[in-house]
Amino acid sequence: MFGWIEIDLYRKTDIVYQDNKHYPSKSMSFSSPGAAACFVLGASANGWTEWKDKSGRTLDELFRR
Repeated sequence: MFGWIEIDLYRKTDIVYQDNKHYPSKSMSFSSPGAAACFVLGASANGWTEWKDKSGRTLDELFRR
């Protein structure tokens, strides 16, 4: 779920559509992997399990175990 900081950031960010993908018009940082995942997916998400590397390993597998 978005925190107030992320909601405010979303409102202030212009999204650019290029090469069939959406990009923020400026660099962004988030308070947690979950906040970033929520921003990208537009819904509540667990960033530790949603973000994966090219091999399919989650952030949880790479950093918390």
